Amino acid sequence: MKRFGLILSVVALSFTLHTQATAKTTAETLSTNNAITLAADGSEHFWNALHGSKDNSCTPRTFDYKDADYVYLCEEFDTKEKLSNYLNETFTNGSIEQGLKDYDYMTYNGKLAHPVGDGFSMLDWDHATAKLVKKQGSTRTFEFTVPTVDGDSVKRHVTFASVGSQWKITTFDAVQ
Repeated sequence: MKRFGLILSVVALSFTLHTQATAKTTAETLSTNNAITLAADGSEHFWNALHGSKDNSCTPRTFDYKDADYVYLCEEFDTKEKLSNYLNETFTNGSIEQGLKDYDYMTYNGKLAHPVGDGFSMLDWDHATAKLVKKQGSTRTFEFTVPTVDGDSVKRHVTFASVGSQWKITTFDAVQ
């Protein structure tokens, strides 16, 4: 029984060491496959922020503000802190701040809101191809060829910055 516990401990320790090494390597390198995955995740986060929730499980309330229609975000994103924490999974802090400003997010009656808009992603980031075009210090810029829902494709440049042990997108709407 002691032998089984020892084997189990060794396996757990090697898994922990492997996970730490992988995280460290991830901060030092960014492959094209990882960049595609991060861009697809970023696109999902961008559109969820614009739609006000991750799963469209609530019906957002609208209101009029200075002759413009606004919509409150759902409870999971109803404060700047909640939305910023979610967006920080894929975006740098600076890109989040600039994105919230550019897209006119505001707190009104204690809840986060933004102007009414509609739309969805016309780009299929999951099937994009990427090529590293610039490597400078702790940033990497990739040129993506992204298929569209109508069968065409578009080129997009996305810059990633190494933040701690993660790569994050530096421009909020780069992956819209």
